[in-house]
This record gives sequence, structure tokens and C-alpha cells, in this order.
Amino acid sequence: MLERIKQNKAYKWLDNYWYHYKWVTLAVVFFVTVFSVLTAQMLTKEKPDAVILYGGPAVLTANETRDLEIAFRSVLPSDFNADGKKLVQLETVSLMTDEQVAEAEAKAEESSVFVYDAKALGSNKTTFTELMMSGEYVILLVDRAQYDNILDSGAIVPLADLFDADKIPDCAYDDSSIVFSETTFAQFFNATDVLPEDTLLCVLQASENSIFKGKDKAETQYRQQLMLYKKMINFSKGKSS
Repeated sequence: MLERIKQNKAYKWLDNYWYHYKWVTLAVVFFVTVFSVLTAQMLTKEKPDAVILYGGPAVLTANETRDLEIAFRSVLPSDFNADGKKLVQLETVSLMTDEQVAEAEAKAEESSVFVYDAKALGSNKTTFTELMMSGEYVILLVDRAQYDNILDSGAIVPLADLFDADKIPDCAYDDSSIVFSETTFAQFFNATDVLPEDTLLCVLQASENSIFKGKDKAETQYRQQLMLYKKMINFSKGKSS
């Protein structure tokens, strides 16, 4: 029976094909499978209604990031993308000054605990700058030690452009930022305790890169992010969306 199968023309053709094109076939199957999986992930991945960028020395665990996102979501005004779910995504980038690096190294020596990846810090600065310029982020949480350089670049919206003169929050750090830990929002949600007390809350200028989304879409998304920012600033205990 086996010998009869081997004499079959179809079997001979398949055997010859497999002998000559086995690796090409396997490669094609591999890439088709990977492409199918990635496509499925892209189609099923939940899209956030708002995104927030953090840059500073805090290194957050997945649970800490999730808890912060839940806190931000609690004041999200609406399901902006109308997908039936209200989601806020927090993007964190580890940034440290030389002084903070030295402090981290000292703590690591004392506790024998690995605190940070020194090699990654340099590339993180580039990543952080690219994210700020991407047009995806409007709300920025940033370490005070990093703030001045960003302010000098003109990337931050002055508070006077966001609030009436008599409505600027008392917890303002300067003309362009808020001390996040002093907001009622941060004091109410324990999840925010993982961020350093001197973390500043700012609004980024609309990026020219956002025009690639389309002018109307970019402007709408920018206004929506501002709505979340205002909800965070105007939060009062016992009142959330």
C-alpha cells in the first residue's frame, strides 16, 4: 500500500516540491502566520480615549501604572472614540539627572537592589523628546529637574492660555505648570503616591506632527485631552465622572 502511494504522481510531485522548496515554504508560512497574528492584534487592541506622558525618575510597575490609569479614567469626561469603553493610557519614560543617578547608585549599593538601567537613560531622553513631538500627547507629567529644558523649548502652554486670570489654581508652580501632588485629584487617589512630590503637571503645545491625522481630527483630539486635564484640575472629593 505504501509503495503504491509513493508511485502516485501527486505524491511524487509533492515530494519533489518539498525537497526543493521546503525552506522557502516554511519561511512563507512563518511570515504569513506572524502577519496574521499582528493584524489580529491591531484590529482587536483597545484604543485609549486619552493618553498621558510621564518623564522622571519614578520607575513604575505594571500594577502601579494600571492603578494610575484607573484613577485618570475615573475623571475621563466621555468615551471619546465611541468604542463603548473609557480608557486612559499612561506612557512612562525613565529620566534622571546626574544627581539622581548618583543617589540611585548609592541606594543600590546599600540595598543591593538594581534600581535603574544606566545605559537606557541616554536613549530615553531621545525617546521622551520624540513622544512629546509626536502629537499624540497633550497632558504631561514631568520631573521638576527636567522641566526647565522643556519650558525653554516653548513646548508648554502657559496657564494664562488655559484659565481665566482669577481661575489659575493655587497649586501652580509657575506660569506654566501645576504641582501635581498638591492637586485635590492627587491627594484623593493613593495611586499617585508612586510619583515624586515635585512632579509637575503641564499641557503641551499642539504639535505640527499632529496634522498627519488630519486637521479636524487633530484639533478634536487636542480639545478632548484638555477636557481630561481640566477634570483633573477641577476634581473635588466625591465628584468624578
